[in-house]
Amino acid sequence: MKNKLLDILKGIILGLDSTIPGFSMGTLAVFLNIYERLINAISDLTKHPLKSIKEVWAIAVGFIIGLVLNIIGITFLLKNFPFQTVMFFVGLVIVSIPITYIKKIHEKLKIRDYIALIVSLLTIIGVSLLNAGTSKEISLSPVFLIMMVLVGAIGLGTMIIPGVSGSMIIMALGYYDAVMEILNKFLHIVSSIKEDNFYIYLISILLFALGAIVGAILVSKLIKKLLEKYSTTVYSSILGLLIGSPFSIIYLTINKYEIDFSSTLLIIISVITFILGGVFGVVISKFEKDDKKKIETTKEEIENNNNIEG
Repeated sequence: MKNKLLDILKGIILGLDSTIPGFSMGTLAVFLNIYERLINAISDLTKHPLKSIKEVWAIAVGFIIGLVLNIIGITFLLKNFPFQTVMFFVGLVIVSIPITYIKKIHEKLKIRDYIALIVSLLTIIGVSLLNAGTSKEISLSPVFLIMMVLVGAIGLGTMIIPGVSGSMIIMALGYYDAVMEILNKFLHIVSSIKEDNFYIYLISILLFALGAIVGAILVSKLIKKLLEKYSTTVYSSILGLLIGSPFSIIYLTINKYEIDFSSTLLIIISVITFILGGVFGVVISKFEKDDKKKIETTKEEIENNNNIEG
């Protein structure tokens, strides 16, 4: 029961992160030590649906809760206090860099690993420098509906890759504002079908979800195979993306919200939220480490008892 509650908490954290451009949900999943569980469950969903659902249902419940809180809370914070809010996540990302290296890379880096790291670093910086396209008008036009499927597939497909921000990719494609409006309207749709253009938003959501599911399954299968054969190279790529993520988050925020740094209070609060994000990352990491030790200790005790009984 305790492990399921912990999974729900981790799912909430993933949900809170899921729509913030420049911040990778896959990276956070690695940091929370649930990435490989998610990849295995998603990639095996078509073969073993019940087993996959049983493995990650608590994380999924937490994710939905976090996503709703994200839409209600994070959207409000980003609208009113954008830079102060994202600096919390920047602190969390920076702390995750050495932690991810220690946890996931267990052998000396080779030339290909360094190349993967550098390419990943340059890629995320390059993508963040791209000028996001103009906002797309939400409609039932064939082009928009087809793009909802493709954007859903690309968005969630890239979102589960550690170090890659699916939201940032969607922003680069010019559909971020449209997707966020659809997600915001979804809350109104759930509570009332009297919302203007109800069917437009409902159909858009369903097509986006369809694309997201297909993208997640296909990409998860690819990542699973890569982790099995080229684990160190994959995580070297993740490190490169991690190192470049703070720049992406700050750059996109400054350009999107036109931050005015003449305010001393803004700078002070941003520094405080940055520190809080780092502290939060350390605490979560320590808790995960302690919890993992307890699980391993319990497994050893069970094996010892079985050997004694044998």
